[in-house]
Amino acid sequence: MSNVEPFPSGASIALDTVGAHDVFCDWITIYQDHFGGGLPVLNDGYMVRFAADAFTRSVDLATGALRAMFDASKADFTVSQRVQHEGSFDTRLSVRCDGTRVELSGNVGRFGRRDNVFGLPVLETIERANEILAALGLSPFSHNEKNFEQSRTNSFHTSHNAVITRVDLTANYAAGSRQDAFRVLNWMSGQATQRNAGKNPINYGNGITWNEGSKRHYEKLYYKADELGMHVAQEVRDYCEQNGILRYEVSIKSKELARYDLQNMVTWSKVSPEGLRMDNVIFGKFSEVLTRNQVSVTDLGQIPGKLGLIARLYIDGNNPYESQPVGLSTRRRWRAKLLPYGLDIAQPIDVTRIAHRVRIIELQPLAAPDWYQRTAA
Repeated sequence: MSNVEPFPSGASIALDTVGAHDVFCDWITIYQDHFGGGLPVLNDGYMVRFAADAFTRSVDLATGALRAMFDASKADFTVSQRVQHEGSFDTRLSVRCDGTRVELSGNVGRFGRRDNVFGLPVLETIERANEILAALGLSPFSHNEKNFEQSRTNSFHTSHNAVITRVDLTANYAAGSRQDAFRVLNWMSGQATQRNAGKNPINYGNGITWNEGSKRHYEKLYYKADELGMHVAQEVRDYCEQNGILRYEVSIKSKELARYDLQNMVTWSKVSPEGLRMDNVIFGKFSEVLTRNQVSVTDLGQIPGKLGLIARLYIDGNNPYESQPVGLSTRRRWRAKLLPYGLDIAQPIDVTRIAHRVRIIELQPLAAPDWYQRTAA
C-alpha cells in the first residue's frame, strides 16, 4: 500500500476529467482461417527469442516498398508448446499456425519497445501484427466485406475474415502528482462501475480492479510509474512520476465483443457521428466511473430535496435503503441521482473517503508528448 496519507479528516474527492482521450490497444487476441492451407506450421514447435536487431525494415528491390524483414540467424530456438516470439526488450507475442489457422495474441504495440505508456489504436495494432506475420512467412489478418455479410447469418465464424476474441483498450490520465494519484485510487476504491452496482472493487494499493474474473469484461485503474519495468527510458519514467499518471484499462473478451459486433475489423473502422473512433466510443462505455463527481458540493445541504436526506443518511453510516422499504427500481434511481455527487450508495460507507468537504482533482486525459515514440526504433 502507498505511504501517501489520505485527505485530512477523510475529505472526499470530486474527479474532474477534462480534455481528449488518447485511447489505444494494449492487447489483442486474433485469428484467421485460410482454407486454402499451405501455410508454415508453427504448432507445438518452438519458442523463439530474437536478438534486438532480428526484425528490421528494408526496401524490397522488386517492388521498392519498405517491408519487415526477419533474420533467422539471430534467433535462439527452444522447445515449447506454442511459438512465442520475444522482442528485444523482454516483450513477447504468441503466434500459432497449423497450416490453415493463424493465431496471434499479445501486446503488439509493446513488442520491441522499451515501454507502452502510449500505443496504437486497434486497426494500427493489427497492421503492426501483420508486419510480424509477414516476417514469419504467414498470411496477414484481413477482412472481406462479402465474406463478412455471408458469415453474419451463421452462429459460427465460417468466413475467411479475421476474428478478434480479446481487445484491451486503455488511456492515461494525469492526476498531477503521485500523492494526488493515490488519493484518487483511495477514492475510487469506493466506487462500483455502472455495470456492477453493489460489487466491491478490489484494491491492491497502487491499483484497483473491477469485475475481476469476468468472462465478458474486466477493468482496472493503476499507477503507471510503478510498473514501467527495467528497460524504460529515464525521460519516460520521470514523465509518469511528475504527472502522477494513472492508467484505466478495460479488457473486452469474446462474449462482450460479440455483443457490440466488434469481433471483426470493419466495425473498428467506423467513426461515430461526433467524429470519434470506435476505440474511443467503446472505451467511453466502460470508463463512466471516471467521469462521475462532476457536480461539486461543499455542504450536503446543497443536495436538493429528499436526495439530500438520503445522502446525509449514507454519510452518517446508515443504510439509506433501510430508512423505508423501497423497491429495486427506486434503489437504482437513488443511486443514479447521487453518483454525480461522488456518492455510490450501493457501496458500504467508508468514512476515510467520505466527508462534507470536497476537493477537486482534475484527471486530465493525456495525449502522447511530441518526443514520445510509439513504434520500435
